[in-house]
Amino acid sequence: MADFLIRRIPKETLNLAKRMAAQHHHSVQEEMSSLLIEGIRFRAGTWARSADLIRRKISSSTRTHSDSAVLLREDRSR
Repeated sequence: MADFLIRRIPKETLNLAKRMAAQHHHSVQEEMSSLLIEGIRFRAGTWARSADLIRRKISSSTRTHSDSAVLLREDRSR
């Protein structure tokens, strides 16, 4: 894994990252790395390819799957 230095992060942003790291029991470096990786993958569309793969697996399965929207509506109407 490579190292990467980021300079001139606004103090408020760094403080938010510190709070998030504490909530997730991570170091600030781990939290920032995770946020950077997630952001890049999201913008690159990796999440969409993963979702397509999951959809293909589900649709090729012999099992039947219910529509979660129907289940959510039923649950909310209670």
